[in-house]
Amino acid sequence: LKSVYVTNQPIDFLISLSVRLTGVLSYASHKKRLSLRSTFKVSATMATILQISFLVLASVLAVSAQCPVVIPRSGWNAREARFVPVLPIRPAPFVIVHPTGTASCTLQAECSEIIRNIQDFQMQANGWPDISYHFLIGGDNRIYQGRGWGREGVNVGQYSNQAINVGFIGSFQQNRPSAEALELLESLIGCGVGARALDQDVNVFAQCQATIMVGCSATTIFDWISEHPLFISNPHPV
Repeated sequence: LKSVYVTNQPIDFLISLSVRLTGVLSYASHKKRLSLRSTFKVSATMATILQISFLVLASVLAVSAQCPVVIPRSGWNAREARFVPVLPIRPAPFVIVHPTGTASCTLQAECSEIIRNIQDFQMQANGWPDISYHFLIGGDNRIYQGRGWGREGVNVGQYSNQAINVGFIGSFQQNRPSAEALELLESLIGCGVGARALDQDVNVFAQCQATIMVGCSATTIFDWISEHPLFISNPHPV
């Protein structure tokens, strides 16, 4: 499943559909020997196609309306990923939030540099095929695409095949993520549910609940996310 932010496939489909409809109309207008019955068949077919196209357009617009702006990989000058498998369990039933454990950032250029450094380290030192996060949220109040929707994750134990990882840029040893960051997380989750990348009954929890790599008391992330209405205190893989 491709991210709704970086694909124009539904729009391309509608454009193609419009071109085909125009061709059908032109053909019908020049084909003077069409019987009345054939004309009705063409009209009925066009009406059906138009009805389907309007439904598709309404669906696209509905999903787009609840999706935030996401900086694509090209926006932070990502390295080309090696092969990243498709997420086996879709729609994903979990969103796992992480601190990146890096410096924080307030400007897009700063956040982009930090994300590039994370990707470099994880691909070179850890040998992972790409940055571990599906998305990252910076102190500049922007969402950055990592692996994106529908790709298998890493660094979350048994949940790697069924969760979307969202990294909050910073160490968060004292400060919590901002109210704006929470709003971005909410809109990202809403977008994922609308696009069927996330299960409609999705739950949210912290990385420290999935692995022992980071203690839950080491950062403010666990206490912060535990107040979220979708938070689950005792997650189990599906």
